[in-house]
Amino acid sequence: MNESEATPIAEQLAKAVGTGGTLRFFGDWFGRPHDNFHRLESATVDEESLVLRFDGGDVLKVWQPEGLETRLPPEHARDYRYPSVVIMRATRVRFESYYYGRPQLEENRRFIEYVVHGQNVSRRSNWEPRLLPRATVELSSPAVELY
Repeated sequence: MNESEATPIAEQLAKAVGTGGTLRFFGDWFGRPHDNFHRLESATVDEESLVLRFDGGDVLKVWQPEGLETRLPPEHARDYRYPSVVIMRATRVRFESYYYGRPQLEENRRFIEYVVHGQNVSRRSNWEPRLLPRATVELSSPAVELY
């Protein structure tokens, strides 16, 4: 893991605890734009990745994160047209959440994962295909955005 980037990013994001919004990975929205809300509870580094924990038990892992940008205005001035947190690059991003409306049991845990392969990004998931829109993944888009 690129420790030199992950640790300072985690330290900066720890200041953003309480910030929330809709997630987008490599240009691919998690759900419909602005249709869900994830509030950041913690930002740490484990042995392999940057780990962001959100309310509701959601976890985002980011491997080799680079290029953090934050725009954290006072809550009353929040403009949802612009992301409040951006991680420009990563080699892999994995978001895990519980199936909404079901008990928080391991069998109800879902993931969506993006992996960079050279100039391409692949997406895989254990969500039911009917619930997962067609991918709009682009390597030129930031790895993670929180709107």
